[in-house]
Amino acid sequence: AGSAFAEEPPVTPDQPAYVNKLAQEQVDLALASDPGTRVEALAAVIDERVRELRAVLAAKQPQFVAPLANAYMRLVFDGMLPLVQKGEREGLDLTGSLAAAEKRARKHPVMLEELSLQAPPEHEGLFQKAAEAARKHLAALRQALDRGRTQRGGSLGQGGDDPEAGASSGTGE
Repeated sequence: AGSAFAEEPPVTPDQPAYVNKLAQEQVDLALASDPGTRVEALAAVIDERVRELRAVLAAKQPQFVAPLANAYMRLVFDGMLPLVQKGEREGLDLTGSLAAAEKRARKHPVMLEELSLQAPPEHEGLFQKAAEAARKHLAALRQALDRGRTQRGGSLGQGGDDPEAGASSGTGE
């Protein structure tokens, strides 16, 4: 949105470089030594799964839909949500990182709902589950942000209350 350059299409599971991409994501996550950096790295990976889902549907490659949608949900439920909860338990100030993650995540529910309309009928339910995961992800990020702001007595002035905000702007920032 507003950029003179088109968004690079993601490397998808049908491409030989995909294995390298996944390995690099794991390295990036492993090297994210502090929780804030890890939240941001994980948010980027989660965002990338949505971009990949969009790309494989556009390319009529339904065989990759279930693995990507399931990977998205695992990253949210087994990755981001426990990380946010751990940060809160430890009293860490992740406000900036959570705000960046929330900015990425706010478009996911609507995008996944829209993709469910393009998906083969056998995958509609999976997209609905992924969209529900996206809504829970977004709500958890916002709740953690609100709690962090309340504890620190400040406000970032971003994030907003509208889960649809930015939803139609694509995945690029």
